[in-house]
Amino acid sequence: GKHLFENAIFFADKLVTLSHGEADDVYRLAQAYAFTKQYRRALHVLRQYGTATSSTRFRYLTAKCLAECQELDECLTTLDEGLQRVETEAAAELPGSGDGQVSMLAAMQLLKGSVYEQQENWPLAAQCYTSALHADAMCYEALDRLVSNHMISTAEQRELLAALLPKLQGPTTEWLSTYYRCKL
Repeated sequence: GKHLFENAIFFADKLVTLSHGEADDVYRLAQAYAFTKQYRRALHVLRQYGTATSSTRFRYLTAKCLAECQELDECLTTLDEGLQRVETEAAAELPGSGDGQVSMLAAMQLLKGSVYEQQENWPLAAQCYTSALHADAMCYEALDRLVSNHMISTAEQRELLAALLPKLQGPTTEWLSTYYRCKL
C-alpha cells in the first residue's frame, strides 16, 4: 500500500453508502479511521452499522479503538466477550498458519495485556502476555514486554522458553528460537 489513508477514508465511506453498510466495507472504513488515529470516528461507524461485536475482526478493531480512547474497562469487556469465541475458533485451526502473522487469539491477549499494563495491573498483564505467547510463539511483542518490564522471574523465563521452543522448530522459525534463547 501507498498509505493514502485520507483517500481510503473517502472511497470507503462511499462504498459503505453504496452498499448500505455491507460488513467488509464498514470494516475498511473503520480500519482507515483507526489508521489515521480517528478512533472515535471508527467506533461510531462500527456501532452505527451494528458490527462492533459481530465477528472476531470487528471485535478486535473495536477493542483496539476503545483502548486508544482510554475506555479501558469497556475494552476489557469487549475482549473478554470475544476471547471465548476466538479460543474456540483457534482450537479448530491448525497451530501456526505458517504465514508469519500473529494469530488473532495472541493479538487479543496482547491487547488485553497492554490494557492491564496501562492500569498498572502487572500480574494480569504478565498473564495475558504469557497467554499470547502460548497462543502464538511468533508474538514477539508479548515476549519483549514481559522481559523489558521485568514481569516474570528468571525461573518463569526458563519455563516459558521451554514451552516455546517446541513451537519454534522448523526452517522458518529456527532463527527466532535462537533469538528467544538469547533474550531469555
